[in-house]
Amino acid sequence: MIDIKFIAEKIKTEREHLGLTQEELGKLIGISKQSVSSWEKGRNLPDVLNLDKIAALSGKNLADFFAETNTKNSVSCDLDKEFSEKEKQIIYKLRSLPAAKRKAFEVLLGIRTKI
Repeated sequence: MIDIKFIAEKIKTEREHLGLTQEELGKLIGISKQSVSSWEKGRNLPDVLNLDKIAALSGKNLADFFAETNTKNSVSCDLDKEFSEKEKQIIYKLRSLPAAKRKAFEVLLGIRTKI
C-alpha cells in the first residue's frame, strides 16, 4: 500500500530544503503550483517521472530520495556544512537546466571554453 502522507511530506520537506516555493518547484519540473500544493496535501500523487525530477533537483535518484537515512552518514549533511543555502540553490537550479543552457552557463563561469 502506498503511504500518501509519507510521499506528501517528503515532497514538501525536499522543496523547503531546496529553498523553493511551490511555484518555483512547479516551474522547474514543468507543472503548476496547484499540482505541487495538491501533492503536498496528499490529495493527489505525482507520477514517477515528476518524482524523479524532484529527486534529481536534490541530487538523488528515486531510491535514495525515499531511503530512510541516518543523518550522521548522510552526504547531504556534509553538503549542508560545506555550502551556504544560496550556493545550494544555485547548484540545484543549474542541475535542472537543459544541457545546452547548462553548457552556456558553464562558459559564462569560465568552467568550459566553448558550447
